[in-house]
Amino acid sequence: MIRKKIHYLLPILIAILIFISNFLNTRLFGSEIVNFAVWFILSLFIFAAGWINNLAFGWEKGGKIVVAVIVATAIISVMFISFFSDYFHTENLLFENLILYSSRNILLGTMAIFGMSVCELLIVQRENESIKNKNLE
Repeated sequence: MIRKKIHYLLPILIAILIFISNFLNTRLFGSEIVNFAVWFILSLFIFAAGWINNLAFGWEKGGKIVVAVIVATAIISVMFISFFSDYFHTENLLFENLILYSSRNILLGTMAIFGMSVCELLIVQRENESIKNKNLE
């Protein structure tokens, strides 16, 4: 029972990790290697959270959850950036800035979907190997 309650914290973890990306530097491939390292580690965490999400909820339900988290964080991020435009240095709230932040959220969300798909691929591959071994016997 407690384990199932912990599984429902996974979408919240994915949402928090995606939302954190709004506060990162936008120059990913600048002169500092630290920017890339932070984005890589954040993507790796979201990949792992997607993997665990697939193990917890399965492909269909987990996929729906991750897509809902991506859409919700994109909407919340756009609202948050609109209200606090001075902090995010978007004084003139161009539509391009909102697309930029939304695409960053979507990119990180697809890392969770990628983690889910790799996990599902390995599960199906193990099932196929076990079926193949049963047929050979």
